Amino acid sequence: MEFSKKALDLILAEEGLDQPSKWPKHDSGISLGRGYDLGYVTEEEFRKDWGPFLTPSELNRLSEAIGVHGEDAHHIAAKFSDIKISREAADSVFYSKTI
Repeated sequence: MEFSKKALDLILAEEGLDQPSKWPKHDSGISLGRGYDLGYVTEEEFRKDWGPFLTPSELNRLSEAIGVHGEDAHHIAAKFSDIKISREAADSVFYSKTI
């Protein structure tokens, strides 16, 4: 599927850059980068998608959030305050996996 640059710019502007300690509210899970929601992916997908960008320790810690969403995700978000997602990693996962 192809998107115009204008459409991609709009998506990126709306999504922002999610950090794992900032819960997006409602039914969301812990989100990384450009709207990558750990509440709705498998552990295999997560490790494959983010393995090149996160340390083994960060991957192991964040795997606790796989399948967790809503208020349950809200309660664990603070545990990840030291994990930072770079714009480069977020964009790479967005362009290669999300779209």
